[in-house]
Amino acid sequence: MGMKNRAFTASVGTLVIALAAIALVVIGSITGIVQAAPPAAPTPIANLVNSSDALNVTFQSATALAADTNTGGSQLPTYEWIDIQHVIDQGTVNTTTITIQFSNDNSNWVNGPAIVTDNAADATDITRVPIFGRYVRFNQNLATTDTITITLIGLAK
Repeated sequence: MGMKNRAFTASVGTLVIALAAIALVVIGSITGIVQAAPPAAPTPIANLVNSSDALNVTFQSATALAADTNTGGSQLPTYEWIDIQHVIDQGTVNTTTITIQFSNDNSNWVNGPAIVTDNAADATDITRVPIFGRYVRFNQNLATTDTITITLIGLAK
């Protein structure tokens, strides 16, 4: 064999090895490399409003009611949330619904969510509600004229 043939054979051999290496890289990229699953997303945490400027608000304290009633409006324009606690004491069953209401003029009221719906027994609970407008009050809708005692206290934040 001549010198040219040996050089050509060496070039072909180098080319074959280079193509085989490229083929392995391409095949590896097509099939992919197995990787561990990504870490789990963080669990969202409730937006807990800073309590350093909290305000205690008493809408009514152990008030005996025998008819539908609205509490007085409380001005809470600088607060974003209210944690409202209701305490209901029923001597006889009087199904009750309590709804938070909002106003900018203390005259025209807009209903927010019901805090209590069709309650028919003694109860207490705390519910966090966003505050809208300048004034906040509660509408208490009673099913009968039997006396019921309701306390509504809040912590505005």
